[in-house]
Amino acid sequence: MKPNLKASLIVLIFALSCTKENALQPSAVSTSSTANAATTHYLGEAFGGGIIYWIDSAAGTGLIAATENQSDAMAWNKDSSYKLIGAKGKSIGTGRINTQKIITAFGTAGSPYAALLCVNYRGGGFTDWFLPSREELYKMSLNKKYLQGLTGGNYWSSSERNSITTYLIHFHNNLKSNTNKSDTFHVRAIRTF
Repeated sequence: MKPNLKASLIVLIFALSCTKENALQPSAVSTSSTANAATTHYLGEAFGGGIIYWIDSAAGTGLIAATENQSDAMAWNKDSSYKLIGAKGKSIGTGRINTQKIITAFGTAGSPYAALLCVNYRGGGFTDWFLPSREELYKMSLNKKYLQGLTGGNYWSSSERNSITTYLIHFHNNLKSNTNKSDTFHVRAIRTF
């Protein structure tokens, strides 16, 4: 009888350990910085100074949105200047490079602008925030239910269309569009993990 009790107890402990909350999140990804330490991340998780809103489960990476808007009415360009910056990247993974190009073109002195607000943001003590590319921002719009403080309005991307217009996303209907760089819209910084 005692061997059956031991076997039953082992099976019960194993079964209970397999039913942890969030253990089978469909949007979860396991990342590891060392061979022995793995962490599972999921959409909506508070992590890295913000909230995870997109995960590439194959690569074990993802995007983190700031917990608040950096502005609700900021221009993309500085001092209404129109020039082609070369911030052409639209895909996921190009926002940081676009932001660096914008900062190089406009500098850090004088009037603020969308990309500068993002690089100056220090959420969670991190210093690697940037203005998202069009597709990074589009993923944020699609997964906005995981984020707080977003409005149904328009948000700037770092993706430039030409010397006069830049891409944005209408968060009320997830529409990709473009508009004049001097218009003022919402800004939400992101970072990667």
